[in-house]
Amino acid sequence: MRYFKFARVIEVGTEPNRRKHICLREKEVWNLYELFHTRLLLHKRVCHHKVTTNVEIMITDALFKAKDLIPIVGADGTSAEEADMTAYSKLTDQITERILESTDEGMQQSQTILKRIMTRKLYRFLGEAKVTNINNSPPAAQCYLL
Repeated sequence: MRYFKFARVIEVGTEPNRRKHICLREKEVWNLYELFHTRLLLHKRVCHHKVTTNVEIMITDALFKAKDLIPIVGADGTSAEEADMTAYSKLTDQITERILESTDEGMQQSQTILKRIMTRKLYRFLGEAKVTNINNSPPAAQCYLL
């Protein structure tokens, strides 16, 4: 809240290039740097933790295997979760519970994957290959044993 107390939106520049900037008092700049540095550290340690990434991959696999068996109806009556925000907003944790409670035979693979997550029998990490592209930004390709 202290950040918002000292932040102001100010127009900067001359008339043809006039832009709005978020400005702070000089004594608050280091607090802002520390805030974003802490956020970066948490993001790297928690969001990109190897177990978190592994569970995300497993949940994605389970949802793709159950995609055609659990229709999610959007605003226009179709089931296009990728393009319709109404359908996308219905994708909550309840979807995994519906998969686990389903008696449909087609859900067996998805149920197996979700049960493996709950018992921490996660995919095994086999390796990682760093591939550089033309712009020299290295995307990482990870490989897991199912």
